[in-house]
Formats: sequence, structure tokens, C-alpha cells
Amino acid sequence: FRGSSPTVKEGSRYATQALPNGRATAPSTFRSRGSGAILTTLRKEIPLAMPQAAPNRIETEQFLRQMNDEWVKALVRGDGETLDRIMADDFFFAYPMEGDDKLQFIEDVTSGQVRVEYLNRENVTVRIWGNTAVLSAHDSAKWFYQGRDFSGHYKIVHIYAQRDDKWELVSVQACPIV
Repeated sequence: FRGSSPTVKEGSRYATQALPNGRATAPSTFRSRGSGAILTTLRKEIPLAMPQAAPNRIETEQFLRQMNDEWVKALVRGDGETLDRIMADDFFFAYPMEGDDKLQFIEDVTSGQVRVEYLNRENVTVRIWGNTAVLSAHDSAKWFYQGRDFSGHYKIVHIYAQRDDKWELVSVQACPIV
């Protein structure tokens, strides 16, 4: 299953995109970190525990897509609390320059060392193997790290693990597409 998400601009309403199979997907593009409009219209937190004891594969996939959308929103907003809630304590972010653990990554985001102006995530796919899932996508982003511009296109992979009946983001890898 592949889907793409529309672009959400400052002040726009949180909307879903209908898909041909009757399901819907929420947008994964967010602009203008710190905008009151985004915080007001996109501020929907998701629980980390699944609502049912034994969800089917489609419900799990939808839940992980929603969790991914919430993580992207938090990254753009610089929302350390939401990032902390979604990411596992042993989280690792691998990217071209170096790698960060959870605490370092959240510190970089909340301090402005990592600043994301916009992030458009498309072609999202989710694969689930028991208590492990991989979400992959194509990102177009305008972002800065320590003041240096790293804007461009990236292939991303998010790895999720279900531990104690709770899904957590355990690792992210972002590779530039040249």
C-alpha cells in the first residue's frame, strides 16, 4: 500500500485525504515551526498503546502511520514532549553526518540546533513483522543543522518495536537522494 499526503500550510485546517480503498490518511507536511495556527489546528495527540488487545494488521498499520504523522509534526514544531513520548529510550537516529540518541536528538530539536522549516513526506509504506514494523517514505525538506542548510530529498526509514503492548519509535535513518 502506498499513499501520499497533501501539503499543509500555515493556518490551514487539519484534513485527511481520501484514498481509493476507502481509508483516509492524515497529511504529513507542516510549515512554520512555532505557528499558533498549526499548534491549534494540528494538536491531536495519539496514545502509544493500541486501543484493542489484538488489533488486525490494517489497524496496526493505520496506528503506525498516525504515530509517524505525530512525530513529523513534533519535529517541525520543536515539540520535545511529543518526541519524548513517541521515541523509545534506546532510540537511535542515523543520518549522514553522525548519529544521535534520543536525548541528544530531542535537545538538538528543542534548542534549534536542528530546525525544520517544512517537511513533505510522500510514498509512505508500512511493513509489519510481529512486534517490529518498518515505515519508509520519501521526504522533501527544508532543514538546518547547526545553521547549515541540509535541504533536499531523503529516503527515510523508521523502525518501530512493540514492547509491553506499546509501539515505540526505536530508530530512524535518513539518506539523501542525489
